[in-house]
Amino acid sequence: NVEYTCPSCRKKGKLTAPFKRKNIEGILTLRVQCQFCGANIDITKKMKEKKGKKSAPGIEDDE
Repeated sequence: NVEYTCPSCRKKGKLTAPFKRKNIEGILTLRVQCQFCGANIDITKKMKEKKGKKSAPGIEDDE
């Protein structure tokens, strides 16, 4: 069972979802959808930063 407050529509809901974590953007995540607006709600084990592409060392943008 998952009880949540949607970050998009701010409504509270409750649902039953299988407890399977998926690898979303490099982070193990349990993804559920809001019953009201359909927005994806990601629940992670730890609040991690999303993995991004690293730029080449020594290259900087000149303005």
